[in-house]
Amino acid sequence: MSMLAGCQLFQKPNHNDFSLREKIRWEGKSASLYSFDSSSDSFELRDSVGRYTPLRSHHFEFDQNDTIRLVLFEFEKAYYAYSIFTNQVNSIELEEGLFRKGNDLFFYHDKFIGIIHYTKAELIPIHFLKSNLVFQGEELFKIPAEFHAFPISGRILKSERVIESHFMAKTWHGPVFSIQIRCNQDTATAFRAEVQAPESLLAWRTRWEGTNESISSGEENHFVGQNELHEPIVFWVSPTGILGILGCYDPVLAQSFAEKMQKMTVLLPKP
Repeated sequence: MSMLAGCQLFQKPNHNDFSLREKIRWEGKSASLYSFDSSSDSFELRDSVGRYTPLRSHHFEFDQNDTIRLVLFEFEKAYYAYSIFTNQVNSIELEEGLFRKGNDLFFYHDKFIGIIHYTKAELIPIHFLKSNLVFQGEELFKIPAEFHAFPISGRILKSERVIESHFMAKTWHGPVFSIQIRCNQDTATAFRAEVQAPESLLAWRTRWEGTNESISSGEENHFVGQNELHEPIVFWVSPTGILGILGCYDPVLAQSFAEKMQKMTVLLPKP
């Protein structure tokens, strides 16, 4: 059964909803009907830890040859929505930016997870959504802003992931933002996270082999070596957060990418 099946009540938009309604177009036209719902009971998807739920939902109808119905479930933070979305998809679906469940097409956009379908039984072709649905002034598949703090050069596009709590076989406080990067003929993982508890960092590094260097009068610590699984790792800790490169066997390339990451401003969210 479609997750949109119960969304039957629509109304003309009021001035408070004008900005969002006007931003969204299907075949160049704004929605003919709109409703707002503070309940998110119809939302069935979950992130890996079951932590994030929508704040509200926005419902749109577009009158075409067959009526298009769109629901945007709005989350407090963009990475909440993206985490839930990526928890549902395989690598091909992540690259597409959407997946199908029954008659519904699911996609992500900033702090929204969108669900769209025809009101009749036919399936919406994927290319219809990509060519007809527009968020004016924004990319259709808009990723969380935290991923803009990774360099473009060497980056494998559509590899962005939000990892909840468990990464490198360890429990983290807060999300880890990761991407895949090219490391010569192989791939590696670049990641960012907020600062972890000192006792956790000490416990991790006592099992690693490599060199530690204190930077900026001890405010930063740069570790280069390998972890307990003998994977090469660059692991830099500063007062503003953690950045690292995991699995790149070219130390010069890994160091260079870490330096580029360090120069990029990022405001990591609080969980």
